[in-house]
Amino acid sequence: MHAHCLVALLLAFFATNVSAAPSWTISPFNAPAIPLAVRSPFLNVWLPNGNGTALYEHWAQHWSGNHSSWTALARVDGITYRILGSWDDLAFTLPQQTSVQITGTSSIITLKAGPVDLTYSFVSPIDPVDLTRFSMPFSYLVVTASSNDGIRHDVELYSDISSEWVTDDLQTLVQWKTRETAPDGDAEGLVTHQVWQANSAPYLQTARDRIEDGSVFFSALTRQGLTSATGNAVTMRRQFWRTGVLSNSRDTEFRKVGDRWPSFALSHKLGQVLATTEPVVLGVGNARENVVRYASAGGVQQTRAAYYLTQYESSEAAMDAFMRDYRLTLDRATQVDSQLDSHGNEISESYRGILQLSMRQAVAGMELTVGRKPDGSLDKDDVMLFIAEYGGARDKRRVNDVDQMHWMMPFLLYLNPELLKYALRPTLQFHKSGLAASRYCVHNIGKLYPDASGPTDFEMPVGASAYMLNMVLAHYQRSGDASLIEDYYGILTTFADYLIDTTLSPAAQPSISETLWIQPDAKQSNLAIAGIIAVAAMSKLSNAKGDATAGEKYRNTADSLVEEWSRLAISKDGTHYVYQYDSDESWMSMYNLLDDKLLGLGIVPPNTFTIQEEWYKGRIAKMYQNNPDRYPLQLFWKRGWTLTEATIWVSGMIDNVLTRDELLKGVYGQMGNGLSDRPTSDWFDVVPVSGHNFTARPHVGGHFSSLVLLNRTIQLAAPDAQGTGGGADSQHSSAIVARTVSSFLAALAAFVYFITL
Repeated sequence: MHAHCLVALLLAFFATNVSAAPSWTISPFNAPAIPLAVRSPFLNVWLPNGNGTALYEHWAQHWSGNHSSWTALARVDGITYRILGSWDDLAFTLPQQTSVQITGTSSIITLKAGPVDLTYSFVSPIDPVDLTRFSMPFSYLVVTASSNDGIRHDVELYSDISSEWVTDDLQTLVQWKTRETAPDGDAEGLVTHQVWQANSAPYLQTARDRIEDGSVFFSALTRQGLTSATGNAVTMRRQFWRTGVLSNSRDTEFRKVGDRWPSFALSHKLGQVLATTEPVVLGVGNARENVVRYASAGGVQQTRAAYYLTQYESSEAAMDAFMRDYRLTLDRATQVDSQLDSHGNEISESYRGILQLSMRQAVAGMELTVGRKPDGSLDKDDVMLFIAEYGGARDKRRVNDVDQMHWMMPFLLYLNPELLKYALRPTLQFHKSGLAASRYCVHNIGKLYPDASGPTDFEMPVGASAYMLNMVLAHYQRSGDASLIEDYYGILTTFADYLIDTTLSPAAQPSISETLWIQPDAKQSNLAIAGIIAVAAMSKLSNAKGDATAGEKYRNTADSLVEEWSRLAISKDGTHYVYQYDSDESWMSMYNLLDDKLLGLGIVPPNTFTIQEEWYKGRIAKMYQNNPDRYPLQLFWKRGWTLTEATIWVSGMIDNVLTRDELLKGVYGQMGNGLSDRPTSDWFDVVPVSGHNFTARPHVGGHFSSLVLLNRTIQLAAPDAQGTGGGADSQHSSAIVARTVSSFLAALAAFVYFITL
């Protein structure tokens, strides 16, 4: 055996058998899980991280914890390194992971494979201006290599995914195909693997939160010595381990997932590498053409299609366009990252870090759709955004949960106010179609996403009605588009009139979906003020409609209600606003007050915010007394739980920067405390501090509230006319190199900071 091979094997042995603290830098903090391909409820793949897990130490997982097996290998001068996944049937050498950088759209991981540096960038692009791109449930893996010793080295790359990407049931029969698309003019050629369940079931989720429909894609551009194969994962990996290439063979024996692990592989032979290579670009996706079943007028079940089908004839064509369009798509993702960092830093570095980890998690809960005309063709004017509820208790998989949408409202406004409009339309249209006869807003429009065929029996009469009115006004104020007001004015006035009758002293009812932990108490002050703010919001909506008489009525009523609320909700000693009237010892994080500031209504007396700020300041001092750890504000006095989005909403109402930053540091500290290796939790224990089952919830869109208070939003140029292509290879290389350099500088800055502590 050559000496350098022996050394490599010894290093691999010690790396595997010696437990040590992570040796790499990570920015912005040590996230509980690293987002890899996180772009929809069902393309939602993470690397468990905990206190520090290298890319090559664990299998990738769906957010729910079941495997989405993804393997990456690299050969350098004939030595094979395991880069991604924990398959250990062969004597792989382990690389040295040197840095992890998490941005809003990307997770950039650098590794040292002996004399070659590798950068693996997992990019889930977010383009809120180009809605076709926004609706695509696809992600990239971008890989570059460079010599680190000034000598040329032979480099080959390999990656495969298994059919576990389409189901968590190993007994499920799957089918697959591989398409080889030739270059066409400026359009590059492609090799695309596609796998799906043989007996699919549209609109059905499994008990482990996987969808029983659609196709998974794994694609590469036909360049840089590309070879491919389908078949037994073990056979293909062994072939690459021995030869550095694949055989271009096609396994046509359809079978069950657990029967010889049907998998789909791509390999690139980069040749002799010295300077940074042109990027190898892979694409992965999980697409359904019929996305949501939605109940329309007369109870007719409407089949709603993916928005991208307004431009492409099929998911296959959309995947091809996504791959060929990578130059422009990655450039726009970089612009989003840059703006997010700049906006977050206007508040604090801690806040920027919170947003960087929250962005993909929030956007993954959304699917943009269009309806169909009677002849079956797509109706481009009928656009709806559906939001999945997941990550919490198993019985909570509802569709367009109104209080979840309320938490996510700041994120939708930050991305593009038009998206908020499309998210509100399904619920409002449900009422307009006569499918809900109540005076108050339904809480949701379906029990199990993506089946929006009717609401559950879970009701939140005051909260849902209030949040709907406030969100409609928020959309109008940020967009100038009065179409929701025009189309649904009668429904909105019905909600407002219901609130006038009920909101001051709400009957026992939920104020938040997590009723297993927060009981539906009567006379909740935080719930009452939400409804009062909404009555004031209705005044603005009436004025926008041109109904000044109604506008004056609603404002006068809101003024009267808030005066009475201020008397009922204040504690006897005047130190804080209580959770429940007549319960002086009770208290709560009064997050609903933020809507008054966000909407600029001025209905809440200024001294209310002053009193609460002093109360929060005292709570923080008590929380951190003799405790150096930082964690978010307790949600209410009965239980030691919190919602991170509630803490951040409270921080947005605080004028004192030090107090505000203490609250933000609490969320920041919890996200990186190493107590969990699951995607970020927004609901967990703070007494004592611990991880929690709730994970990966899109609710973290609520973290963006402070950006909306600053009136910040993502600004991108309008999409080009063709929507695909654009940009020379050299331009794309520059963009990728810039991202890599940025990653390196961030890692270096983190290292310098660490050694100066």
